[in-house]
Amino acid sequence: MMTTSTWHMPARKSALQGSTDIWAGSVRATASPDGFAPGSEPLHRTVIFATRTAALDIPVPRDFPASLLPLGPEIFIERVFEELSDLGLRDIDVVVSDQPEALRQVLGQGERWGMTLRWHLVKAADTPYALLRRIACGTQRVLIGHADHWVSSAVLQHMQTRNTVAVDGAGTQWCGWASLSAQALADVTHETDMVRLYGLICASQDVHRLQAAPQDHAFGANAAQLLAVQQPALSLDASSIPAAWIRTPWGAMSPDASVSFDAVLTGPVLAGPGSFVHAGAQVGPNVVLSGDVIVASGAHISNSVVMSGTFLGNSVGLHGAVARGNLIQKVGSGERISVAESEGTMLLHTEIQPLGVAAASRALAAMVLTVLLPWYLLDLVFRGLTGTPKRWAHFAAAVAPHHHPGQLQSVELRVAPAVHTAYGRLAWYFGGVLDVLQGKRCWFGIRPRSAAQFNALSTDWQRIFTGSSIGLFHAPAWTDSKSDPKSGSQCDADNESDTFAQLESLAVADAYLSVPRGLWQRWGLCWTIVSGFASPKPAVAAQLAASEACQRRSA
Repeated sequence: MMTTSTWHMPARKSALQGSTDIWAGSVRATASPDGFAPGSEPLHRTVIFATRTAALDIPVPRDFPASLLPLGPEIFIERVFEELSDLGLRDIDVVVSDQPEALRQVLGQGERWGMTLRWHLVKAADTPYALLRRIACGTQRVLIGHADHWVSSAVLQHMQTRNTVAVDGAGTQWCGWASLSAQALADVTHETDMVRLYGLICASQDVHRLQAAPQDHAFGANAAQLLAVQQPALSLDASSIPAAWIRTPWGAMSPDASVSFDAVLTGPVLAGPGSFVHAGAQVGPNVVLSGDVIVASGAHISNSVVMSGTFLGNSVGLHGAVARGNLIQKVGSGERISVAESEGTMLLHTEIQPLGVAAASRALAAMVLTVLLPWYLLDLVFRGLTGTPKRWAHFAAAVAPHHHPGQLQSVELRVAPAVHTAYGRLAWYFGGVLDVLQGKRCWFGIRPRSAAQFNALSTDWQRIFTGSSIGLFHAPAWTDSKSDPKSGSQCDADNESDTFAQLESLAVADAYLSVPRGLWQRWGLCWTIVSGFASPKPAVAAQLAASEACQRRSA
């Protein structure tokens, strides 16, 4: 039976917490299934279960690992491994079930923390504990943890030398962590779930309960609790904010995030990597923006968690909610809004620029064409006499999904050929202005993409670009490909990462113009292009096509 011995966590932090000492794991023999040579099994094993899926009221897919949910500036599994690293634990067994590759993408092989990971894949996400008997074989003690239950390194330090189970301050809920001898796991079977495992641990001899303070443990059991566990990080305690992040008067932001000076932020707010807050947006208080979140002008967000890959359009109001992609879960009322199922452009007010060209834009195009018409006629006669091809090629640009599954709506545009001179690139604009006059594209908008390139975008990018006008001028991207599409050097293996960075940067730049821009903002962009700080890329369709061909040949 469980002993009645119970003690509380001290308020102080572990002396090991915050240590920067990194240990490179040595090379080990892998003769045994667990990666150890026979007879060299360690005396202690650390087994982390990342098999549990997120609660049903959190707006994620049914098989989404709960360990990938946000916990302040990071996600649960990252915080867990940081605490293990602080204790100097370097050999970790990781048990996964659903979406194992998503977890491997986050953890790698543990090199980020100086660890060596051994991966175990199980079919039953709810009953994965049977393999504990095999892992614990030949060891003296096993530290068992769940990647979706974070506990501080101070809690873990007290579990290193004795049979211990961590519970909340009231002593009524298991924190998901326990340390016990290998013999205590003899009764674990294939039918053992988390509740039964906790019962077996409590029934073991000399198991002590460790009551963790509220600030020393966190678990997002549902949407409401996921919101609540963000508060310690939103307190902006030094231990909860990565050292590389930038402190601001309203909170903290990743160096890779971008917040407009004209945005209104009321702290505390955390802005993750890749997040972009437009001018006029109102964010805060108590808001966590995970990575790759776009908040458009006019959006108003407070007391909410916005997960990665979310676009919040103009005039959206998000208060006391968890949002991801096109799904919003309102905490309290339990109401869930699905943008796709409820024609959510009305619910979210994502007033992206519709396909079409205003009369004023067409009138301006007519004026430009009238001025350039004499030059164009002379150029056309010359090219006809010399047999030189036209200044442009025709390109079917995808604009939106078709009502037939697997098909896309498209519009035929004039684009520059893949090979052209500087003068030819300037001459191409006459064809682009013709597209504006015909209402096929606007002056400022997203870049043209083929059907294959549109399908290659993530679902979130597709939703943002659906119905957005294709532009003659595009927002400058943060990076350009170093490969010349005319030379075909993009197919070099050394340039694959550079090509990927270029394609991703083009999508982010297009998102900037997928929402309405003010007149002065558009004139500013025009001045940037004309002044030469960032020239437009009229041949971007050809560049994307070259990259696509390169990827097909590589495959």
